[in-house]
Amino acid sequence: MAQLATMGRADALNRMAGLILQMMHRVGTTTSSKSVEFDVPLTQDDIADLIGLTNVLVNRVIRQLRDRDLATWAHRRIVNYDLPALHRIADFTPEVELDLSWLPDAPRDPPG
Repeated sequence: MAQLATMGRADALNRMAGLILQMMHRVGTTTSSKSVEFDVPLTQDDIADLIGLTNVLVNRVIRQLRDRDLATWAHRRIVNYDLPALHRIADFTPEVELDLSWLPDAPRDPPG
């Protein structure tokens, strides 16, 4: 559900930054340094499908990340030069808590 909300509200750069951070989190790449790199077995078409963009726009956002010295994505490898900046852009939280307040209370067993 959080991914749907993000796709509906985020611009292309937010989506791409969030995807990079989510992939980094899923592959277990954690670091206290500012720079991180890891392999990504996805094409630009795959990425476009994942974050709801066209592959042309994905290419533009990758170029924008590179031009802003935030990250490069080449030969299926991401090099992130400014992890804190990506976190700010994506407003990324790795452990998203689900809001379950809307669920009805569980039925109680009848006295018996």
